[in-house]
Amino acid sequence: MPSVSVFAVGKRGYTYGAANLSASIAHYAPDVKVNLYTDGVNLKYLKPQHVASFASIVTLDPSDYTTGDKLDPGKLKCRIADLITDGETMYVDADSIAVKDIRPMLKALQADGRDYITEVIPNYLPWASEAKVQAKVGKPNAQVHPIQSSWAFIRKSKFYQTVRHVSDAGMWSLSELDHKWGKSLPDELVYTTACAMEGRNPSWRNEMLFGNKIVAKNIAEVRDQFTFMTLYGNGGGRPHVRGIYIDMYDRLLHDVFKAKLMNHSFKSNYILNDKYLN
Repeated sequence: MPSVSVFAVGKRGYTYGAANLSASIAHYAPDVKVNLYTDGVNLKYLKPQHVASFASIVTLDPSDYTTGDKLDPGKLKCRIADLITDGETMYVDADSIAVKDIRPMLKALQADGRDYITEVIPNYLPWASEAKVQAKVGKPNAQVHPIQSSWAFIRKSKFYQTVRHVSDAGMWSLSELDHKWGKSLPDELVYTTACAMEGRNPSWRNEMLFGNKIVAKNIAEVRDQFTFMTLYGNGGGRPHVRGIYIDMYDRLLHDVFKAKLMNHSFKSNYILNDKYLN
């Protein structure tokens, strides 16, 4: 069965989130291996039980997640295929948790046969328009699939050389973006461009509850529709995620850690307060 990979660099809220994600996966699917990739700085804040939930912990080289002296999460997410220790994995953002058993999803992704599968959301093109992507790849009729990269199934292949080329060769400059993502080139735009170049459709059904609008009123409805939920977007000021889902994140984790005879220490506010976009 494919592993799960979670990356936590920068502020400690991402390490807290990674611990919450790993605990939630183990609660519903205890035999799924979760690997943590980290800068190592904030591991000191985890309890031994949190650390033990990871099958492995890999310390990353700063060159993989910084540009100059600045944190560059887009660069890091474009290098996932090069950094993972398994041949295939499901990447999940550290600000997410599982809401049920993820094994059916993992098995279906593995059986699908494609080497890159992720969430595609119609009309989600905050970084550059479809026409701009088509012009960038030199194919005016290219199919453009707007990627939302909170999770992705990744199987090592030559496709990721194309991803690295788009990311590293300067195909896009920050000045070309319709909206900025700090000082980082958004990985979503890079993967969308790479898929357009190769004529790939990475689409999968909606597995992630983003919480920016009300689509399920209680935990049972969330589990009927989704496999994961996330503290999507910014955390400062008014968060993108509705309050009902922020509360649900903490209620679910309270039950997860109670079953482990632990306290839910890393509440949603710790993760939201440390978001990259803040």
